[in-house]
Amino acid sequence: MVSKPSTMKEIGEAEDIVTCGICLRHFVDPRLLPCMHTYCFGCIQNAASRTNSDFICPLDKTILQRNHINSLRVNFAIFEIVQSRPKVTLGNPPNSAEFGDDENRQIFITDLPVNMPEQLLFDTLWDEFITVGDIKMDQQTKPCIHLFKRVDNKYQLNGTAAIIFQKEESVKKAIEAYNRRRVRSLNNAQICVRKSDVITPPPAPSPSPKTPGSKHSQKTQIGIFFIQ
Repeated sequence: MVSKPSTMKEIGEAEDIVTCGICLRHFVDPRLLPCMHTYCFGCIQNAASRTNSDFICPLDKTILQRNHINSLRVNFAIFEIVQSRPKVTLGNPPNSAEFGDDENRQIFITDLPVNMPEQLLFDTLWDEFITVGDIKMDQQTKPCIHLFKRVDNKYQLNGTAAIIFQKEESVKKAIEAYNRRRVRSLNNAQICVRKSDVITPPPAPSPSPKTPGSKHSQKTQIGIFFIQ
C-alpha cells in the first residue's frame, strides 16, 4: 500500500502523479500508453471520438491507433495511489465542543458548487487548501473537511463547508488566497472564505400574520448535515 505523503513537497509531487493531463482531475481508470504516459481511459476515448481518428499523446505526439485503445493496460501503480487518498464518508456533525477547541484554526467556506459529486468536492477542497497549510486529521486519520447538507434534503449539498487546519496561521493564508476568488477546480465558482465561529442553524423565523386573501411562502431552511 502506498504511504500517505507527509510533507508539502511530497504532497505536491503526489498531486502531479495522480492528475490526468487531459481533464486535469484525479485519474479515473488510468491507462498506460506505449509511450509510458498515462491518461484516464474516458479521456482517451473522448479525444479519439472528437477527431474521429487515432489518439495522439499530448506530451510526445505518440500516435495510438483507435482500434488499440480498448486493449490499453491499466496503470495499477497510479490506480493504487488514487485509491489511497482520503475518501469522504458519512459522519455525525461535529458538536460545539469539537468546534470550540479548533475555533482559531478553522475556516468556513460558502458559495461552493452544489452539483459536484460529494467525493469530488471533498477531494477538490483537499487539493486546494492543502496548499496553504496542513489540514487536521481526526481520530480516524480522516481530514477535518466537513461538507454541509440541506435540512430538508439530507442527500443534497448546500454549498458550504468547514475546514480545520493544524496551525492557526493557515487560516489567514487561506482567506488571503481564496476569499472572493474564482476557483477553476470548483467549476469556476467565486467562493467566500472567512474565519469561522461555532456554526449553528439560524432560528426559525416567526410566522408573519396572515391577511385575508394573502398567500405566504416558506423559505427552505439550510442546516448542518455533514460529510466528514
